[in-house]
Amino acid sequence: MKSLFGKIICAGALLCSLPDTGFAQTIPQADLFLTGGPNMGTYPGYVSPGTYDVTFSNATGVLLLPHAFAISLALPSGFEFAESYPGCPTDWNYTRTSATSVLLEPTAAVAGFPPVSIVSFSVPFKTTAAVSNQTYQGQIFQYIPMYIDPNQGNNSPTGTVSVAGVPLPVAFGSMSANTKGCEVSIDWTTLNELRNDYFSVERSGDGVRFASIAKVKSQGSGSEERAYHYSDVHPLKGKNYYRVVQHDADGKTTTTPVANAAVECGQPLIDLFPNPATDVVKVRGMQGDNTVRVFNALGQVIIEEATDEAIHPVNTSGLAAGTYHLQVIKGTQIIFNGKFVKAE
Repeated sequence: MKSLFGKIICAGALLCSLPDTGFAQTIPQADLFLTGGPNMGTYPGYVSPGTYDVTFSNATGVLLLPHAFAISLALPSGFEFAESYPGCPTDWNYTRTSATSVLLEPTAAVAGFPPVSIVSFSVPFKTTAAVSNQTYQGQIFQYIPMYIDPNQGNNSPTGTVSVAGVPLPVAFGSMSANTKGCEVSIDWTTLNELRNDYFSVERSGDGVRFASIAKVKSQGSGSEERAYHYSDVHPLKGKNYYRVVQHDADGKTTTTPVANAAVECGQPLIDLFPNPATDVVKVRGMQGDNTVRVFNALGQVIIEEATDEAIHPVNTSGLAAGTYHLQVIKGTQIIFNGKFVKAE
């Protein structure tokens, strides 16, 4: 599934006043900027991830003290900020005050421009419902005697955003593959699941040709973040490529990006030859005891053979012309799925 990152500019800055001791004689002028790139489009559905992008700067050279102000970001109903912001810039604190509002507060002095006053934020959020097309606008508010902003007109970026009223069947979050000894741990998360039936874990030795090695049942419909895991205990020797395919109850699919992991002690790459086949198709690259199964177009097992050979021949002379599915099982794990064509 395509990962979406919207840019919504609907921000304001709330400046919290300090005791006026030491500031009564002089009221500095601090021209603050709040800018960004409004997203003028429509999200394809919910739940869909995005980022709230805004840039703050102080162009006058006035030193702003730590904890002297906070940037307040607000989202409309139908959006929800993440509870944490791992990418928050250094010397800034992120606090979610509600599902649709956060505060970004400097914990160190903010020097004047240039260049250290320019700070860019990409606060993560997700969509939770459909909303109508609306324009959202923010504003910076000043509290005298801290300072005076001589140009308040540059603190009001706006943008029009909307969410289509069609929930996405599955919104994937993260996807990773990590080597653990001679095994590979595949982990993925979902942000939303609707009518999801199951996940298919697919593996490839070249990053192009993928075959399913496992089926993982969905935890059911829901909008909370969920974690899934599968261990490939018989990976290929060398680099392994993995992806996860989500299957809806109605047959539709969504696929994660590809992750890879290198293994030094895995099994050789299994392949089929010749393909197309006439009288025999050979399964090459197996180690130890395995079971080879051949399925017809209806998913019925028509050949099942145990083997301990590295290259195992399967007699196809009695099969009708067409495409067949071949599976290799080691123990309880499917280590190979492939197809071959039986020629006339």
